[in-house]
Amino acid sequence: MNNRINKAVKISALTIIMALSFAGYWMNGATAVEIDCYVARVDELGGAILDVSADEIADAGFDLGDSVDIFIGDDCVIRAVPYYNDFYGHYKDTILVQIQETVLIGDLYNDLAEEHNISGGEKVRILLDEHEKYADILDLYRLENSNDVDDFNTTQEFINAREVTGGDIGGGILYRSSGPFDDRYGRQDAVAEYIENNNINTVIALADTEKSISEYDGIADNVRQMINNDQVIYSDLGIKIHSDEFRDNVADCCREIPQKEGPYLVQCAWRRDRTGFVCILLEGLMGASYDEVLDDYMLSYKSLYQLTEESNPEKYSLFEEKGDEMVDCISGEETLSDADKKDLSRIAGKYLKDGGLSESEISDLKNVLSGD
Repeated sequence: MNNRINKAVKISALTIIMALSFAGYWMNGATAVEIDCYVARVDELGGAILDVSADEIADAGFDLGDSVDIFIGDDCVIRAVPYYNDFYGHYKDTILVQIQETVLIGDLYNDLAEEHNISGGEKVRILLDEHEKYADILDLYRLENSNDVDDFNTTQEFINAREVTGGDIGGGILYRSSGPFDDRYGRQDAVAEYIENNNINTVIALADTEKSISEYDGIADNVRQMINNDQVIYSDLGIKIHSDEFRDNVADCCREIPQKEGPYLVQCAWRRDRTGFVCILLEGLMGASYDEVLDDYMLSYKSLYQLTEESNPEKYSLFEEKGDEMVDCISGEETLSDADKKDLSRIAGKYLKDGGLSESEISDLKNVLSGD
């Protein structure tokens, strides 16, 4: 009985909120821009993928840069949500995102589905809050991504591939790139060739499990052989970079590295942030400077979006803040002190210790990365 009453109260409250939202539009003499849909499924990062396309959102009257109010299920209301074409913003910002034709609701570096108890099938109503409210911010953040190799100067830029050499990391030991397993972004074969050309012996899969990889089609023969020969470290980090769970998973991944033969390739689905985080951590552990790890992180934006400090200083600085936030996260502080910036090896080591690694395990990791 009490459950029915509580549910009725929640539904009534949501109905009142939605009615007030509509009233606001009518009082302003405007026709409400809205669309009803459902959560088709929850993706591996906790985003709620909707059962409407980007074209249907546009046909309903929404534009990128708009502010929207989102109602999910019986009692979840998220106000003033920006509608963007990528994951722009800061930790825990909720955004409505258009990725090609897919539209989803997601949190930056956080699991939206877990946060709001979304499992799939929930009814969603999206209402326009304010047209072009975030248009200026979108223009500043906006990056144009392509899945066509011909739009890039080199194949290595297309797959965001390079050797990682920060600090005392030895030559020919550590590399990073897009993933060789999931071909959603059309880079599978190019990464397989990169693995072959650089004699990679171990792939560090930050976005997958053994089960998820088994479900992908079209994996190249050399990569399939690596899977069969136990040359993959499965991590499936998720995106909650500030959580203990994420830290512990990173530490578990690093514990496995000395147990496998190098050279090593670090990769994730988006080839930018989780890979960027782990590379910042490993470079810092090996004595790289604060500027060195951020410069390497920003090379991903040069490869993928042709963004450099010279081409657009303001936009470059904006995305550099994401790398800076990762360093802060590793340190456990909201803002890294000048002293800590000069001692990334210590804070990276503490991060791994807090994640469960022993002094000897960290020493083994450092020896492997140095090439000793």
